Amino acid sequence: MNEFTCECMEHSLVVNRCDDVMEFAVWYYGHTHYSIHDRLRHIWRIIVSGHPFADSVLLNKEGTTQLRDYLTEELREL
Repeated sequence: MNEFTCECMEHSLVVNRCDDVMEFAVWYYGHTHYSIHDRLRHIWRIIVSGHPFADSVLLNKEGTTQLRDYLTEELREL
C-alpha cells in the first residue's frame, strides 16, 4: 500500500495492488466524530458490498496503464 498525502494534510490517495487489479481510494481525515446513523450506514455498506469505502476505484491492467500514461504526460508538462 502506498499513501500520497494531499497538500492540505486532510486527504490521502491510497494505492494498493491486489492480484491483477489496482485499487485507488481517497481517505479523508477531517471528521472524527460520526453520528450513530453514519456509523450504521458505514457498517451496512461493508456488509452489502464487502468493501468499506464508497470512494475507491478499481482498475485492471489496461486501466492502470492508461492512468500511468496520462499522469506521465501531465508530469512532463509541469
